[in-house]
Amino acid sequence: MQKILITGANGFIGSNLVKYFYQNGFNIYGVVRKQSNLKFLKDLKINLIFCDLKEIDESLFGDDYDFIIHTASYVCDYATESEAYLNIFMITKYLVEKVVLKQKNLSKFIFISSSLVLGYGKLNISESNPGISLLKNPYVKYKKLSEDYIKENLGRQNVKWTILRAADVYGPNDRTSCLHILNAISNNFPMIVGSGEYIFPFCSVDTLVTAVAKSLDNQRSDNQTFVVTNGIQITWKQFFLYFQQKMKKKQRIYIPIFVAKIAAFFLLILYRILPVFDPQITPYRIKRITTNTSYDISSLIESLGFTPETNYEKELDKILKWYLYEKNSGNLPFLKKNLRFTK
Repeated sequence: MQKILITGANGFIGSNLVKYFYQNGFNIYGVVRKQSNLKFLKDLKINLIFCDLKEIDESLFGDDYDFIIHTASYVCDYATESEAYLNIFMITKYLVEKVVLKQKNLSKFIFISSSLVLGYGKLNISESNPGISLLKNPYVKYKKLSEDYIKENLGRQNVKWTILRAADVYGPNDRTSCLHILNAISNNFPMIVGSGEYIFPFCSVDTLVTAVAKSLDNQRSDNQTFVVTNGIQITWKQFFLYFQQKMKKKQRIYIPIFVAKIAAFFLLILYRILPVFDPQITPYRIKRITTNTSYDISSLIESLGFTPETNYEKELDKILKWYLYEKNSGNLPFLKKNLRFTK
């Protein structure tokens, strides 16, 4: 039985990876913090390592993992420079130095990065056709520096790696983006910025999980970097309206872009003064959701040998079924129970 270490195992992406590899017979070691909510790992018989990656205790880790998948990250587009540096770059550096490079027979290290490293605001973005740079944003900046560190230091030690630059990931267990959007629709307060007719790079969590699985023993993924999306062109308006139709909700609110920008600016200032809430809109988010963005995934398809699901309705149904189950079970706050999903 192959042994796999997954950081951020209780998170959105990490928990979906744990479930997949558990169902496929791997011996899983999941890294979580002591105060973590382990709800998504319930009923899964895996080995938990309670450790803050900022303060790694090497004695908690073995030296015989076959694969290490690093998903743990501070996902926050309004993070300060110091927050992003410590919670993205430094935890990656510590993990590589204190765990990855101490392994005896590691087959591969997989790092979940972000497509935003290549920019945004264009169609078919690639290494040779980059989008508008976001490298001044601390989150994006330190994802890119983490990639560079991995390539340099693992390459020097002949440790194989694969970097997967995930686009906008949605799916079951997403208690951030999906939850906020579906809560808004459920409460008849869905806000669409501008016309909503902007293409965004949708990536289902199942597609990302498949990309990880296909990378493990695939020599064509050795020391390679891939962008991961479903390769479909869906707009924010389509995204919202599909959920509204299924939830039998009709109310929608269109917010002019300039109003959204002003609101985002003041919300961010308020957050800096009183950091006790999550600003739902930020200047960075407004930029992203009011431009067309897609990525070239031809190398992903060619090298990993799979074609992502292109039926976005099928993927959105998975999200909605998860959401309604959680909500009707009383697991989600601020919601009325007994919403139904119409097919």
